[in-house]
Amino acid sequence: MTQSWEQALSFGKIVEKYVLSKIQKEYPKAFIRDGLWKQWDIYVPEKKLRIEVKSDVYSNKTGNFVVETSYGGRPSALTTSTADFWVFFTGFKLIWITKDQIMAAIKEGMIKNVRFKGGSDTKEKQAYLVPVPLIEKHSTKIEEPLDDMPSNFNFKRK
Repeated sequence: MTQSWEQALSFGKIVEKYVLSKIQKEYPKAFIRDGLWKQWDIYVPEKKLRIEVKSDVYSNKTGNFVVETSYGGRPSALTTSTADFWVFFTGFKLIWITKDQIMAAIKEGMIKNVRFKGGSDTKEKQAYLVPVPLIEKHSTKIEEPLDDMPSNFNFKRK
């Protein structure tokens, strides 16, 4: 069953709060920027770091992360983010990576930007479909297992 855009957004907000809770263990002043803000999701004032959180549990099925560049003909995600780090949430791990590292993975894989309409999308998007192993190879840090996930995150490995 495909989830609606609202369900995807709601889940994304839960994941942001989870990532924030992990960050706040070391940096208690970190906070989420509320509202539709394209530049970043979490700010860490103690380090002056901006973090973009991407929830992509479908990567476990497809083997790729969707790295969006535009939605409905307007720049988004990779093209609008000013985040210092992106954190990909797969349901089983958090992968920390910079925008430059994402671009290096795209370049190494010679990945083309493709157009498609995802399950909960109302408009067409452009994105890179980046293989998970390439993102992992270029990442700064991978956190796994996620033993402290909230109980309402019911993910099962296939």
